[in-house]
Amino acid sequence: EKSVNIDEAWTMLKYEDTANFMENLARRARKRGVRLVISTQFPDEMISSPQGRATLNCCGTAIIMKQSPMSVDKVIDYFKLSKGTRDFLLKVQPGEALLYMEGNISAISVDVLEKEREMIKV
Repeated sequence: EKSVNIDEAWTMLKYEDTANFMENLARRARKRGVRLVISTQFPDEMISSPQGRATLNCCGTAIIMKQSPMSVDKVIDYFKLSKGTRDFLLKVQPGEALLYMEGNISAISVDVLEKEREMIKV
């Protein structure tokens, strides 16, 4: 299986050419069975851009982690989450998140295995 990973995807939205490239990549990847993994610490910038919204619309799964007070309402509106998720997204602890899959939403907790913990120690 092929995979394309874009870290800090919001930076690609700063320029029209790269924003259009990311949108085109998202549309083509899904059609061709390529997994596209997008990560960003600024989801409100993804949501505020037409290309960012189009890219997110091509993604069937989203993991929504802790949000800042400035972005939480935009995230709730975009993903059509209940207002009750606001407090959760503001107070979520490391390893906790909302899993959004094709419109279904679940709270999840991810535990790190001891072997993985050893690999990421600084």
